[in-house]
Amino acid sequence: RKFDNYYTYMLSGEYRRHWGRLPPLLIVVPNESRARKVRMVIIERARWNRCEVLPAWIVVKDTLDARGADAPIWRNVTRWRFEHCFEGFKSPPESARMMLDLGALSRKVNKKHKAAQTRAKNKAKRLKEKQEQIDRVPADSSAQ
Repeated sequence: RKFDNYYTYMLSGEYRRHWGRLPPLLIVVPNESRARKVRMVIIERARWNRCEVLPAWIVVKDTLDARGADAPIWRNVTRWRFEHCFEGFKSPPESARMMLDLGALSRKVNKKHKAAQTRAKNKAKRLKEKQEQIDRVPADSSAQ
């Protein structure tokens, strides 16, 4: 029934207003048997609706947990072979490959914050000194 709703959405063309193209469904199933059943339902409903098969990718939960979403563990419903579900996962950016060190990031932010505070204090000090110099000059030097 859930896939009937997806097919209704696809056939209505409503997705074009929001996405331009139908976004892929990422489906996580508990085991291989369920993966095959879900695939068959998706293909069967496409035949029944006489339309294209939903853009769906299926993965078994244990595989996802063990290898991560960016591994070639996904199977497109129509091709049914293991691959990356998004082109970007084939060669993730360097930032995606690095471990996030929150401690180092926090220290870096604190260092920049302290530097900004120091610059602000120095600027305030210079402005105060200028104001003091202006105050020391007689207002009307011709009055003498």
